[in-house]
Amino acid sequence: MDSQKKGKAYERHLANKLKDWFKEDVRRTGAQEKWKSRSGDVNPRNSSSILGRYHWEAKKREAWAILEWWKKAKDDAETYRTPVVVASRNNEDDYVFMKLEDFLKLLKELDGFLKKE
Repeated sequence: MDSQKKGKAYERHLANKLKDWFKEDVRRTGAQEKWKSRSGDVNPRNSSSILGRYHWEAKKREAWAILEWWKKAKDDAETYRTPVVVASRNNEDDYVFMKLEDFLKLLKELDGFLKKE
């Protein structure tokens, strides 16, 4: 499979994974949509979804350039969206990369939510 097809397939994989976990309509962003806006590789149809708070970049490559990918996600993300890179290699798990401060904010929100239960 060529790299472009592999990338598109991985974007669909990520969209389906988010769809399964959150029971929301999540789709791969087409090239025309990316050109018009800074929308990331996948997006929920409902922009008020928790998933819409993140700028999703999907990378399926054998050679990783995590910092470059994260910088691109950060540069492309709208100011209200947190950049996230989801990456994998052949026969590997999926991994999520984000700034430590963004991860800590996420944990703090989760902690507040769990304390309310």
